[in-house]
Amino acid sequence: MMGICSRIIRENSFVNPDIGPINEIADIDIFVISPPKCATTSIQRGFERLGHKVLHAHNDLTTHDAFANGAILRRHGVGLLRLIEARQATSRRPAFFFCGYREVVAWYLSLAGQFGLPMTDDLTVDVPSALDLKMPWKNYSFEEPRRILEAATGLGMTGARAENGVCIQTKGRATLVFYRADRTDVVAQFIRSRIDPGFENRRERENADPAYAEFRARFRLPEPVLRRFYSDPVHAFFYKAEETETLVATYAA
Repeated sequence: MMGICSRIIRENSFVNPDIGPINEIADIDIFVISPPKCATTSIQRGFERLGHKVLHAHNDLTTHDAFANGAILRRHGVGLLRLIEARQATSRRPAFFFCGYREVVAWYLSLAGQFGLPMTDDLTVDVPSALDLKMPWKNYSFEEPRRILEAATGLGMTGARAENGVCIQTKGRATLVFYRADRTDVVAQFIRSRIDPGFENRRERENADPAYAEFRARFRLPEPVLRRFYSDPVHAFFYKAEETETLVATYAA
């Protein structure tokens, strides 16, 4: 499989600046593989402004679809894990992997805003099913990047304690940074101390639409639904009990 991956990226040109130069996979040291709307673009662009090559993706499905000729990758089974393995096989440099997590309600609304969905009460209807069955949410489960990163690094996403909303682990040449999306300042401090002192966190692609902000302020869900969301182990990994209670109080109908 490794040979097929190398041959495919050698014989074909895959161009999409939002994903990064996968044809130069051996030169990529920064991998941002995460659900969207978790400050991933800010991390990607911050590194790119400093001259780093970055692979930024969410899962295999959306990565293949991002390239005009992505069917070639799909047909030959070349996904994100295969690309990472190809990089690790051709470079001895350290590699850094970033993945974000955003609390479910904020993530749900942010992705709706990103895709320009109408900010109406329709967004409050059967939210649990929407996350699994409806566009755009169904294409961006957390489990896909988790599966890829744990296989690529040999590290569990929650295998160490989070400090200030960021969990940093290293194994061999791979460092995995799992962070809470509202703690990117802590991530930036880590980047400046360990990777590049010139890194700036400019919070790119934030939704500044007043209609979005107004709708988010009045968005409500039934309390049992919220408690079901916030009982997820990954939420509990990042959020203290009192923080969760504040979220429930904020969003409960």
